[in-house]
Amino acid sequence: LRSDKRKGKMTITIRSESEQGKVIMEKEHHVPRDRHLNVHTGDFAEAGDALTDGPLVPHDILRIKGEEALQRYLTKEIQNVYRSQNVNIND
Repeated sequence: LRSDKRKGKMTITIRSESEQGKVIMEKEHHVPRDRHLNVHTGDFAEAGDALTDGPLVPHDILRIKGEEALQRYLTKEIQNVYRSQNVNIND
């Protein structure tokens, strides 16, 4: 993790490594400094994992993780909305 004070953003660097520890790919993600991070230095993440708090983009979930993952995400989000209003649903 790296912080860039000029731009008010943090940089999260994701590295893909081989079993021998050789870096295969490296990608940087820039996020606002006020976001809560779901990952920390040394954590392992898979493609499509949320790096910060906040809503995910359904198109990205579908593209990266597939239909079933999108169904689970949308069902969970809809349940959260109903539960916040104290409404029971049969899912």
